Order: sequence, then C-alpha cells, then structure tokens
Amino acid sequence: MEIEKIPVPQVSRCFVLIFEVINWLPRINDLIDYFFKEVYQPGDELLIATPVKSYELSEKALNKMPEEQIGVQLKKLLREDIIKGNREYQNLVRDIISFNDIESFNKRALIEDLYRRLRDYKYFDEQKLQNFSNAIKLKEGQKHIFLFYQKEEIPVPASLDEFKKMKSFSFDADKIKQIFADSEITTHFIFLNKDLVEKTGVEWMRGSQTPMADVSMEVFSAFHEIAKTTGGETFVSANASLAFKQASAASENYYLLYYTPKDYKADNRFHKIEVKIKGGKFRITH
Repeated sequence: MEIEKIPVPQVSRCFVLIFEVINWLPRINDLIDYFFKEVYQPGDELLIATPVKSYELSEKALNKMPEEQIGVQLKKLLREDIIKGNREYQNLVRDIISFNDIESFNKRALIEDLYRRLRDYKYFDEQKLQNFSNAIKLKEGQKHIFLFYQKEEIPVPASLDEFKKMKSFSFDADKIKQIFADSEITTHFIFLNKDLVEKTGVEWMRGSQTPMADVSMEVFSAFHEIAKTTGGETFVSANASLAFKQASAASENYYLLYYTPKDYKADNRFHKIEVKIKGGKFRITH
C-alpha cells in the first residue's frame, strides 16, 4: 500500500523593509534595534530598500558578524540614504514656494514644471515593486514586506488646482495585489502620519501662504487593499518603531493551513476559500 507523503511546511522567514519616507526619522533606529533584539532568528533573511538603493542580508551574511554590529551599520546606511535620497525632493518643494512668492511673466510655466518633477519624483514604480516580488518569490517559507510610507503634503499654488487631481502613483494596484499574493508575500502597510512641519523640520514652511495638498490618500487606499489581500495589516501611527512592533507581532502568531484542491488548474485568478473558527475572540487574516 502506498502511503501518501505529507508535505513539510517551510518555516524560514524573509523580511523586507521598504522605507518610502520623506525625511530621516530617529525612531527608525529603535525599529532596527527591535528587529534584531526581538524579531530576528537564525535562518532569517533581511532585505532593506531605501530611497537610494536596496540591501540584501542573507543568512550567511547575517552570521558573519554580531547582530549589534550589523544594526549599527544598517542605521548609518539608512540615515545617509534617506537624507541623500530626499535632497532633490526638498529642493523642489523649496523652489515651488520660492517661485510662488515672486512675480514673473513665466511664473506659471516654471511652477508647473517643478510640480510635475515633484510628482514624478515621488511616483511609486510598478517595476520596482515587481522586482521585489521576483527577488523573494522563490525563497522558501514566510515572506513579509513592511512598507513605511510617510504622509506627504506638497505645496500647490491656488492657480494650479487642477494638478491636485494627478495620481500619486504610477502602478496598477490590482496587478500588484495579484503579483504579491501569487508570490505568497504578506504585506504590512505602515502609514506614518506625523505633522508636516514636525516631521520635516522645515521651519521656512511655517510662514508660507502656499496651500498644501495631501497626496497620500491614493497611496493609502492602494496599499491598504494590497495589505488586506495578502493577509497583512495596515497601521497608522506617528511612531515608526511602535508601528513596526505592532506589525511584526501580527506576523508572529499564526497557524499554517494547506491543502491540495481537486482538479487543480492554474488560471491566474483569485478563488474564494472559506475558513471558520469557533468562538468570537479570533479573527482570520490570509
């Protein structure tokens, strides 16, 4: 009699931390310390994406030096990359406000060009997200993305109200949902909603009469749906470290259920699976 072999689930973990933040936030240091102290376990892998570049720390790389030393180096890299990566962004914001305060025959054309460059600079790139998916799709075990996105308000002169209608991202949210779900990636979205002046430290904006437009809501809606579809959570907080603690805790406690559907045929579509539990103290994410 042939005995059916029961598959053994892979429990290794790959963490991806993506920082789409406008300014360096000191709480990121606490976040990195917490990761290595409370979350990281031998066998885990870590990928980090900054506004400048991406870093991959495999199990082998993480075993080469003490976790504390790795944390110190990562915090230094993050700070440098976030400041460097957003220098052009800050300059564009300053230029828009400066041009708005002067009189010039081609003032509108100048501000329109700056505004387009500002929006293009902050566009989420679909190819970048797909590259992340491809990079970790073949990795075994659990795969968790933690996307940190900082609330973004940009100056929009009253004469350019039509530009407020421009989209805040250039990707197909439904396509990204499908890619991430197909790659078995759980996505946690952490929306950092700190006050604009406090978060940037840009004192020169206090006296500006240029109205500010919140361009974060489209991104929030898109990634909230991506998180929900992939079994992740959405967190809204002014504290990056605290939000990460909550998100990582949500990924720590789980049951792994798996089955083989009858007459399986890959059709590149989502299918409804119903799971019920007794009692009212639990909720299911998937």
